[in-house]
Amino acid sequence: MRRRLVADHGFPEHHVVAIPTGADVERFSPSTERISFREELGVGLNDCLIGSVCFLRSYKGLDYFIEAAAIIVKQSSLCRFVVVGDGPERERVEKMITELQLCDRFVLVGHREDVPNIMAALDIFVVSSIAGETLTQTIPQALATETPVVATKIGSIPDIIQHGETGLLVSPCNSHELASQICTLVENPVMGRTMARKGRKRVEQSFSSQSTVSKNEGLYYQLLHEKPMACSHE
Repeated sequence: MRRRLVADHGFPEHHVVAIPTGADVERFSPSTERISFREELGVGLNDCLIGSVCFLRSYKGLDYFIEAAAIIVKQSSLCRFVVVGDGPERERVEKMITELQLCDRFVLVGHREDVPNIMAALDIFVVSSIAGETLTQTIPQALATETPVVATKIGSIPDIIQHGETGLLVSPCNSHELASQICTLVENPVMGRTMARKGRKRVEQSFSSQSTVSKNEGLYYQLLHEKPMACSHE
């Protein structure tokens, strides 16, 4: 949004400050209880639970996540898939899951309040959005629980997901690339956990609730101490 205000609307660069909404790193943490949600879904400890948390709209790109799941299940019998959230696309998404014969491997659980537990329960978190994102709050939340992330490189997502360091990035609208990168983490869980731990540290430093508060306070103090511009009166 900052880049668009500067590039498309002509705002002076130094007049626009972007401060991301941070994740609560105490509420979302690696120690969060994770077993109950897996038991609810009937997912074993040795299964790989791959999921997303989002509002069900077309720009979330769930078609590509579902298509990627259809590719993955042909290669691995241990992978299970879940989408948490509700929205106007739910009926169509359910129909697509049925058409691709994924009903026994892919489940929609609707709106939930226990998102920290769900994030911690996942082995891989996926953001398949194709547009409309600035910096989705779910990525810092997932990383705060040290859950590995695969996400599309749109909006400001690359500001927090550095490919190969804090997660994996894929092109939007590409189910085959998405499936390939998810499989990379399925086959290399140690690599995924290493990136997720680095992601947690990045969230603590720059994308936590406390970081958001500190940056806002810093900006307010800076503006208060700047010399006011002279005003002319007619």
